[in-house]
Amino acid sequence: MDELTWERRQQGRKYVAWVTREGALQFDDGTIHSTPSGAARALAGYEVNGWRQWRHTGSGKTLDELWSEYNDRG
Repeated sequence: MDELTWERRQQGRKYVAWVTREGALQFDDGTIHSTPSGAARALAGYEVNGWRQWRHTGSGKTLDELWSEYNDRG
């Protein structure tokens, strides 16, 4: 599973999630969210664009950037 991180520097927090085979995000506690924004909302307590906040740990790119690259290839 690919690891994602969301660093909230102002709050001094760093969150980690993993992408499941189905494309959902899973937290350490086993909680699963079907979308990046839903996962971010669960952590923040308000609406967040998860596509722009979560970063692929290996590349450092946001999910939004990775999705754009994927679409540009196709």
